[in-house]
Amino acid sequence: LVVLDFLNSQLKHDRKALNRFPADAALADNGTLRQQTALPAPPSPHEFATFIGHTGFDAAKAIVDRYRHDAPGVTIVDEELFNALGYDLIAEGRSQEAIGILRLVTYVYPRSSNAEDSLGDAYRSAGRNEEARAAYRRSLALINSDATLGETQKASLSRNEESKIAQLDH
Repeated sequence: LVVLDFLNSQLKHDRKALNRFPADAALADNGTLRQQTALPAPPSPHEFATFIGHTGFDAAKAIVDRYRHDAPGVTIVDEELFNALGYDLIAEGRSQEAIGILRLVTYVYPRSSNAEDSLGDAYRSAGRNEEARAAYRRSLALINSDATLGETQKASLSRNEESKIAQLDH
């Protein structure tokens, strides 16, 4: 009955169905009805970029950590989507914002060689060559254990990282 009340309230806009909730829940064996406050929707990738710019990276990490604690299993930082945003920001000349977004990706996906590679590209676009080199080295170190990569991708990414590091060394 509780499910029917819920559906009637939502689909048929039956206000009386909401009033029947407590009584119908009490009829069920061990039935109880309680209301919990839901988490707010997580920020979008663009909102995260703005948020990082205004409040800093640690505040964005705190949001991620809160969702990890309160809603485990919910993806709020999609690696592919945030990575694409990072490259869009680089293309727009907004390297600092790209760095913030891509740092967040590496925080959420610490075993992703691609995330480190992208962060290296953001650092490089900002002229922060030492940090770029360090990110490329982290990417190189992660490649063999990165389960998301096939053998061909691993070989290609390894060559790519070595080439980027060599370019920075000259």
